[in-house]
Amino acid sequence: MWSWNRRAMAGLLFAAVHETLFELCADPKHLGARVGVIAALHTWGQRLIWHPHLHCLVTGGGLTADGTWKPVKNGYLLPVRVVREVYARKVIESVRAGLRSGQLVVPPGQRVERWERVLVKLGKRKWHVQIMERYAHGAGVATYLARYLRGGPMRDARILAFDGETVRFSYIDNPASKAAGHKVRDAMELPVEQFLERYFQHVPEPNLKVVRHWGLYSPNKAEELDRCRELLGQAPVKDTDELSWQQCCERAGTRHPECCPVCGEKLVAGPRLAPQRGERPWRLPFEEAA
Repeated sequence: MWSWNRRAMAGLLFAAVHETLFELCADPKHLGARVGVIAALHTWGQRLIWHPHLHCLVTGGGLTADGTWKPVKNGYLLPVRVVREVYARKVIESVRAGLRSGQLVVPPGQRVERWERVLVKLGKRKWHVQIMERYAHGAGVATYLARYLRGGPMRDARILAFDGETVRFSYIDNPASKAAGHKVRDAMELPVEQFLERYFQHVPEPNLKVVRHWGLYSPNKAEELDRCRELLGQAPVKDTDELSWQQCCERAGTRHPECCPVCGEKLVAGPRLAPQRGERPWRLPFEEAA
């Protein structure tokens, strides 16, 4: 389903997570405040298999309606059981609505009724949601997330060998790691065609925003964010200078990326292929609200 509706399914996932977090955090039974969220889309697992999911960096509290800061209770943002039930219901309902309205395309040779039955089965399964304990140093978490996104599906250091026909790479065996209580690394070997197919399936659609900022981190909520920083004894938000990717590379001390690594001459830009832009006949609930 995701392969045939990549952009729509990504938007659907972002919308379901956004609605789940902000509905529950606004509920006085849980937090009763407006939080800030940085959400990042990842589609890969350690073995480069298709595993779409979101990582969310959420503030350890929120701004109440009367302008005060309210921290999370017991070190955790929300109860896992409640989040899992709400999140699963929103995803299933959104996919069902998209199928019935024709907004989601079923794979060739399949019928909508088959996917209706799949959704019923998914509603009975236990969905995976992980909520980590409050972390004392938010900058460390943000740096980790940034490096993970910048590095893409696989770091170069994980490629162990290539003989022209097969690629051998390392990965963390999650079941073994869980049983052993520490990270257990293993290795996998794939034909180069299969390795490239796995790798390139994680290249996002053109112009698809894989990192999104919500709530207190929204671009139009700078005053509210400054208010939160004031309540927490922090300095106001400062605008940062925008750098081009060439400037970032030059500051890092690497060779200029526009120069050929062989002859040293500057690369010549060729013709640009403009992507086909077709306006969608529908919008997601979160997009309409925004």
